[in-house]
Amino acid sequence: MGMDPARIHHLARLSRLAITDEEIPRLVLDLTRILEHVGTLQGVETPSFLENRSAIERREDNPLPSQTTDLLSLSGGCIQTATGERFVRVPTVVDKDS
Repeated sequence: MGMDPARIHHLARLSRLAITDEEIPRLVLDLTRILEHVGTLQGVETPSFLENRSAIERREDNPLPSQTTDLLSLSGGCIQTATGERFVRVPTVVDKDS
């Protein structure tokens, strides 16, 4: 899958990036090359990795007690519902119109 200016504009809009028309040709070339490299990597066979994946050491999961309650009480913006659930009210950071 190659890149074209329409896809670049679409990705920029989704990423909320401001790009100029002068940047489009370079981005088309760069992203096309990246996608070609990814395509090359997808064709690489890795059977030895798949055979050895069970041999990878994994750390033991030791969960610690949560500090959520303390953080909520310190926030000052904590809202508690009738059912006892707690939420933190935060300001809106995304413009709904964009």
